[in-house]
Amino acid sequence: MTKTIFIPCRSETDVELVSRSIIEKVDCLGSIGLVTTAQFVNDLPEIKKRLEKAGKKVIILSGRPNPGQVLGCDAHAAKGADCYIYVGTGHFHPLRVAIETGKPTFMAHPSGGIERLPDELIMKHAKIRAARIHRFREAKTVGLIVSTKPGQNRMKQALELKKRLKGAKETFIFAANEIKPDYFIGYDVDAWVNTACPRIAEDKFDKPVLDISEVESAIHSQ
Repeated sequence: MTKTIFIPCRSETDVELVSRSIIEKVDCLGSIGLVTTAQFVNDLPEIKKRLEKAGKKVIILSGRPNPGQVLGCDAHAAKGADCYIYVGTGHFHPLRVAIETGKPTFMAHPSGGIERLPDELIMKHAKIRAARIHRFREAKTVGLIVSTKPGQNRMKQALELKKRLKGAKETFIFAANEIKPDYFIGYDVDAWVNTACPRIAEDKFDKPVLDISEVESAIHSQ
């Protein structure tokens, strides 16, 4: 078995600048939920403290593996607030928060910039997500993709999902070190479920590719 050493790498953020920008530029009535990714998660308690000192009600929920941390496949840390502020860069994670919560979502850049995610962008990605879920519901055969890389291997979840779908869909498990569309050419399935990082296969397959949370939405909404 390959041994893997994880070395935490934290970003050096000007917490005072970020907090001041949020206080001055974010117009949010009610409670604020703070979320971020691994490199900024240590900054959240201090940002929360500064916002509360300014009279804001701030929520940091338990995430996986740290409080306030969201992943591409897990936005459970975004719950119970009236709006959300994602500390970091890029649209991928805050879009997940906005779509799953339906609440106003802002991006607080470490350099002090503030951006509210446009409704048009949220609607565009929400429609794409809804289309994937619909096509999964209609699918008769499903391929469950499992990465063999350390930290990405979720064979247990794939086997559990295969068991849950038994009788409703014919399922096959595909395990590979690299998740590339070329490796899955020729397999006749109606939809794929990627149990690894959602960004690996995003928009590269000719059939809909869902992550575990989207499959859960498809199952629960039937």
